[in-house]
Amino acid sequence: KPEPRFRRDGDNLLTKLQVSPAQAVLGTTVDVTTIDERHLEVKVPAGTQGGRKLRISGEGIRKRGRPGDLLVEIEVVIPKHVTGEQRELYEKILELEGKKKVTNAGNEKKGFFESILGG
Repeated sequence: KPEPRFRRDGDNLLTKLQVSPAQAVLGTTVDVTTIDERHLEVKVPAGTQGGRKLRISGEGIRKRGRPGDLLVEIEVVIPKHVTGEQRELYEKILELEGKKKVTNAGNEKKGFFESILGG
């Protein structure tokens, strides 16, 4: 019977785990339920980006001897609504960051001469 929390990829199982921006930035330990309803503590490292997959060895499908792995994909959930206190804290973070202007320029590769001469 298919389990809606899990997707199968060969002998591996994939599941998603939602964390808050604060949990992604600071790191946290979370409870992950396996397909057989056991609970495992999993460490989400500080600085984890959305889309990162954490591997839990041996918690996938057992077939032909060694079991596959459980891959836990991190989803960073941005709140749609924040309290007044949360808003103040986010504004403080922006202030500490120097209100950096966000651009896509950091994604561009520099040309050969630009990388040598600067620019």
